[in-house]
This record gives sequence, structure tokens and C-alpha cells, in this order.
Amino acid sequence: MNKNNSENIQNTYDVDRCTPYPAEVHFSIIIESDFSADLEIAKILENCEVIRPLADGKSSKAGKYRALNVSVMICSREKLDELDIAFRKVPGVKLLL
Repeated sequence: MNKNNSENIQNTYDVDRCTPYPAEVHFSIIIESDFSADLEIAKILENCEVIRPLADGKSSKAGKYRALNVSVMICSREKLDELDIAFRKVPGVKLLL
């Protein structure tokens, strides 16, 4: 593959170029059922434009994990990254979708 084709492929998968901001972003935050992460996550969302408020989602079959769902308006890739990092720092958060 020549250099030109390689650059074109990289540009095709550049998320920042494909995602227009502002954008509505939906998060499913998977947490351990034993943790009460709701309040900490709600506090993080205080500085966001929430489109669909934080709500309980499905629980795992064994009940070990549960999901919290929320949709927010994101103005930039930097804000998306900040929110992602903040959610992942909350104790009990196992996965962010």
C-alpha cells in the first residue's frame, strides 16, 4: 500500500472528522450493584446539558451489575473525553458504553 492510500484510510477512521459537534451522546454506565454511584454520576452531570436524565437500565442476569443510562449534548471532543474520564473514576464503574 502506498503512502497516499495509507493516509486516506487513516482519515476515513478519524472520529473527530466524522462526528459533528455539538452532538447528542448516549452513555450506558455499567456499575457494580453493590455501589451507589448514582449521586457521584449525577454530580458530574451538573455541568452538562442533559437531554435524557440519568435513569436505571437493565441489570445483569446474576444481579452483580446494573446500568445507568443518560444522554447529554457534547460540544467538543475534549468535553467528551473529560466526561469519559470523570465517569470512569467513580468507584464501582466497570464499563462505559
